[in-house]
Amino acid sequence: RNLYVFHKPHTYTYNYKKTDFKPMDERVFYYLHVDSLMPIEILVSFSALVHWDDTGGTKHEHSSISKGVLMVEHFSWKCVTPGELLLKMHTSATKATVLNLPVGRHILLFTVSSAAGHHIHLCSMVPCVFGEEDTVMPGLEKESYRFIAQATAILKAVGNVINNFSSKSELSKALKELELAHCPPGLHSTGMTEEHFKVFNSAFWYLIKYVLGKKAPHSCKFAFRSFTLDFSNTEVSEDNTVCSESLEKNSHSGWQSRTATSEKAAAAIKLQTVWRGTYVRKVLKSRKPGTKENATVQETLQTLWTEIELNFETCAVMLLREMFKRNCKSTEKFPCYADEWCKITFADYTVTFADQPPHKWFVLFREIFLVPEDMLIVPKVYTTIPSYRLHVVDNDTLEEMPHDFFKVEPHVYHKNKKGYTFMAEAWTGDLPVAAGRWKLRLITTCSPLPFLSREAVNNVYSTKEIRGYYIPNEKHVIFRYSVKITASHIATVQVQTSKSDVFIKLQVLDNEEEIVSVVGMGHAVIPAFNFLSNETLLSSRSSKLQIIQSNTKKELEIGVSKKQGHVSSSKDTKASLKPGLVRESLPILADESSLLENSENNVGIPQQPHKYVIQALVLNNSWPLTESQFVFVQALKEMEKNEIKVHGGKLEEHGFPQMLNRVEGQKSANISIATRKSKDKAAEKTEKSNKEKGSLISLASQLESQQAVSNNPHWTLRLVSEQREADVLEVKKDTQRADEIRAMKQAWESAEPGRAIKAFQERIRFINKCAERDSEKPTAGTETASLTPSTGERESLTVERKETAIDSSLQMQQKKWKPVDLSPYMRKTTSECVLRSESDIKQRELQKAEDIKRFQELRERTLKKREEEKKSRELLKQNMLEMYENLQASLDEARDRVHRMRQAYRSKLLEAEHKKQEELAAREAVLQAEQKKKSQNTPKKKHGLG
Repeated sequence: RNLYVFHKPHTYTYNYKKTDFKPMDERVFYYLHVDSLMPIEILVSFSALVHWDDTGGTKHEHSSISKGVLMVEHFSWKCVTPGELLLKMHTSATKATVLNLPVGRHILLFTVSSAAGHHIHLCSMVPCVFGEEDTVMPGLEKESYRFIAQATAILKAVGNVINNFSSKSELSKALKELELAHCPPGLHSTGMTEEHFKVFNSAFWYLIKYVLGKKAPHSCKFAFRSFTLDFSNTEVSEDNTVCSESLEKNSHSGWQSRTATSEKAAAAIKLQTVWRGTYVRKVLKSRKPGTKENATVQETLQTLWTEIELNFETCAVMLLREMFKRNCKSTEKFPCYADEWCKITFADYTVTFADQPPHKWFVLFREIFLVPEDMLIVPKVYTTIPSYRLHVVDNDTLEEMPHDFFKVEPHVYHKNKKGYTFMAEAWTGDLPVAAGRWKLRLITTCSPLPFLSREAVNNVYSTKEIRGYYIPNEKHVIFRYSVKITASHIATVQVQTSKSDVFIKLQVLDNEEEIVSVVGMGHAVIPAFNFLSNETLLSSRSSKLQIIQSNTKKELEIGVSKKQGHVSSSKDTKASLKPGLVRESLPILADESSLLENSENNVGIPQQPHKYVIQALVLNNSWPLTESQFVFVQALKEMEKNEIKVHGGKLEEHGFPQMLNRVEGQKSANISIATRKSKDKAAEKTEKSNKEKGSLISLASQLESQQAVSNNPHWTLRLVSEQREADVLEVKKDTQRADEIRAMKQAWESAEPGRAIKAFQERIRFINKCAERDSEKPTAGTETASLTPSTGERESLTVERKETAIDSSLQMQQKKWKPVDLSPYMRKTTSECVLRSESDIKQRELQKAEDIKRFQELRERTLKKREEEKKSRELLKQNMLEMYENLQASLDEARDRVHRMRQAYRSKLLEAEHKKQEELAAREAVLQAEQKKKSQNTPKKKHGLG
């Protein structure tokens, strides 16, 4: 382990510090951008300001101190998943460590979490950019150092070939160096060499056109083929094709109308073959130094190189960048390819919003962006609004880009005709939202960036808001509203229900055909839909007829092509549109042009005018009603029935049950009243209709007060348009079915005058009979004579009967009548009674037999499946037992092995100890023997001396 001592920060070339003090434990993010051609070493010092316990001293109390945390990980804005974790530090004081990074460009995310504050100090010998997101991101638009170094090496090798193009000894060596420079290591073993050379040649030709202009001279094309020996480059061939087309236009027009015979075609092919062979031999000859062609090519290439040297680094970067744009797999083997994940470029679009009240839904941003080429786009939002969501819709397919936790995922946006619509919605909670700014940042890998379909961003919208109550029906339809427009118009459609867990489906229908739909729970939004007008279709038809006539005359006289007529028709159609409306959006014009093209292609086929309907459905019966809500809904149904029963006076819009509001505060609550020829009769009818209106309004007020108590089911429909186009859109309730019923009744009345009055009399007579039957004291005031009005009093009696019908219908709901229960005597399975025949009986028996057979098969399959599951469980149990037995056996074997080794080692030690004891015993025996000998010899010597 290494011990780092952090001291003398001024000895490092670069120092970066960040300090922050916050009262709450919130995470703070910093970004670090570092790029170097050498290995990178950064000293990271982290100090955390935490809350220490007042009663300190013991180890247990010290462990309860909250510590600050610093995490350092790789980061990229083009990826949703978190990067590799490089460093994690926990401290309650100060800690420092060294962070080592390899060569290249790196973006690191510093995540800091501390109780009260923190301080970060970075020391490095390499320049870095450390700070907030807006500080780091602008520096990532430049190319990395490794990319620039690789590009410079390739272009230097190209210049070396150009400078030695006339040298026999140096040309082959320079070409070899160029191949090593633009081919990544390990390319020849992958089988992509041929494709890589094509990519390099295409990028080099792109660079030549950039330096010398888009229309490069013919000598540059010949020099390019001599330099690369590439005769199959399609881009150079396309340029030659353009030149040939210009020559054909200047040629005699008589050759264009001729049809070539087989002999002429064969001769032309032979000429082309001979010419190609001559051209290839000339190009190969220009590669040989010392020839005239070689000198010409050398002069052309030197001119090109002189222009390149004036802006060497830009040309080098452009050459390698074009190779990367070709999406060849070989470019991934370049060492600098790893830096592409960190390269980004971005553009910001900012709008402002006003103060918003609580529980408000509104649109923040809606613009169309055109994508010039296929690119990866990452949309990122910056705002203080707590609840918002960004939608991105492909205008060609009307498909919405996928989301990941309410954020749009990084996605490859393909180039299309109508662009992509970016729409942001927001909603406030229980608290109001103060005015502020909302910023959208579009992040891509490299330029060109997506651009707006118009000059400036619009943030002024008009919202048409429609509210109504939910009335259950057989088709599960919440509402249907027809949309009429005077010009092509883009709008956002949103629906919200009072019950938050209702599954709803919002649809936009055109002639009862679904164009776009979206499913949501309590809330559904179609981000953007382009409503096409019928005026464009009508004007295109008329202009097309005029243009056909003019074209026929011109073809007889001059012979003008049909293509010019098509262009003029589109211009005339655009000029015939409504002059008061300014169209800045290119996709709308694209829709109109495509509509004109379709009308031109289908002149003889009649096209239906657009008839848009916005419809919402309840899915899976997910909107059940309570008892009080059901009573309220029944009252609404009775009101609708009474509205349909009104003859001669149609109740179009009123404050209940549907309400139409706009953001500016406009409300529509008008009742259309039919007029009479006589002024006196008209005045009388107006007074009576006012009485009827007052009774309806009083009933509506009662029901609205009931709603405030019981929270009755309701919905809200919103259509958001731009402020300057608010009058283009008109939304009305789709009353087609009610109009058909009303027209049918009017037809009956016109065919049989007095039919409605007779039916009304019969209903009143039946109601009175039922009332007399239930009451103990029947009233005699309801007689047939009173039901036959005179001719002069018919109008007043009609209105009074309408009010009586409404009151009596409500009284009938409150009374508890007990009619004869005939349900035990009736058995009805269909809407109409049908006589059961023998064939029906046989068919029913066959159906029952089939049901029984199907049930038996299902039962057999279920039993078979249960038996298989039982066998599988038994087999699993047996396998588990065998596994545990094997584990036990292996454990016993390992244990025996250890015991044997232990026993062998123990016996070895005992044997060594035994040998040692034997040696000691032998030594003691020898010593004892010697001592005995000495003791025996000692007395003899003494005896001899004496």
